[in-house]
Amino acid sequence: MFQTYIKSRSFRRAAARLPQSELAEFIQYFLDHGYAHKTIHRYLCAVIHFADWMTKRGISCSDATARDKREFVRHRMSDPSSSGLFMHNKNTYAVSLSHWLRYLANDVKILSTNN
Repeated sequence: MFQTYIKSRSFRRAAARLPQSELAEFIQYFLDHGYAHKTIHRYLCAVIHFADWMTKRGISCSDATARDKREFVRHRMSDPSSSGLFMHNKNTYAVSLSHWLRYLANDVKILSTNN
């Protein structure tokens, strides 16, 4: 399912830093709620960029917090190589990462109630 949304090899390599089961559930959530293919693609790209950035900082994307999200958005805005593209997609990044953090919080709650 993931390959339907991400064609780039470099993005696939970066996505390998994320648990594939989490990505599959994340995609399924958007499919179940009728999100467009293009929106799902953009949201996945944002989460993959975020995961790559977090990994470079030595933090698992699965341990991300709202503070990490804010720092990432600030970082992307200040990066001259991505600012033009990022400014166009700032809201997409913020929304997709909010979805991701909510997904992680719900996933943790589900796991903790099963123990």
